[in-house]
Amino acid sequence: MDGVTISNGVVLGSVVSYVLVVNLYGAIGYSQSVFLIYAVMLVVLVTVSRASFRLMGEFVQRQRTSTRRAIIYGAAENAPLAIRELYDREGTPLKVIGFVDDDLRIARSRVHGYPVLGSADALNDQIAARRVDVVILNHTLDDDRLSALEALCQQHRISLLRLHVWVEELVGPDGVSPATNLRTQLRSARR
Repeated sequence: MDGVTISNGVVLGSVVSYVLVVNLYGAIGYSQSVFLIYAVMLVVLVTVSRASFRLMGEFVQRQRTSTRRAIIYGAAENAPLAIRELYDREGTPLKVIGFVDDDLRIARSRVHGYPVLGSADALNDQIAARRVDVVILNHTLDDDRLSALEALCQQHRISLLRLHVWVEELVGPDGVSPATNLRTQLRSARR
């Protein structure tokens, strides 16, 4: 998205510059290719500059010293949110060492620069080998699998966290807050 915004700004700026130069000084003596070269170079340099700041920020986040290593269970659409939430977390910082996911098509790939270590079996291996201190659930598990994971984490004294992502309706389409509806229902039930 940044690239599109940068490109739009450079094109607009280059066109305005060209129009001003041509109108103020005339087209005599100015090569029109200079404006094109200027625009291309500006897009490339500004994009590289923006990317370098992002890469430096990610590098600093990955290099931070933390005693708690975390694996995120679920490398799907909430993965960027999970990473951002962990980096912004107050208290003991966590160092993400990778993802595990039940979708075998993405095993051994990378998600936002972090490796997908495999499926639940890979998570069990990481826990048994004491390579992880925290497991973060990034999607729902059925009751049996969740119970087995809870027991495994308790057995090895590993924290199990769940990332919650939800949308809360503050005002409904009828213009009434669901909390107001709940309070009205509670009052009615008391009577």
